[in-house]
Amino acid sequence: MEVFETDLGLFKAVTQDKNENVVFVQTYIVHNGKGSWENMGYMKRKDFLNLIKPHNPKKKDDKGINPDSFWDYYGMIKF
Repeated sequence: MEVFETDLGLFKAVTQDKNENVVFVQTYIVHNGKGSWENMGYMKRKDFLNLIKPHNPKKKDDKGINPDSFWDYYGMIKF
């Protein structure tokens, strides 16, 4: 599993066992002050990376990521 932080938000890409060129993609969506991982479906790995490339993706270590605390902190930032 790989986690990417982009200008659009957080994304998970889970590589499939049978075909390494296919990933199952999820995105973290915040609603009503809370968030959850929502399924986007299966994509070719290359297409997924091309989709997020223009949005400054940064690969994150999936260990220790707690999206709830990330979005709580993010919601406190004033722009």
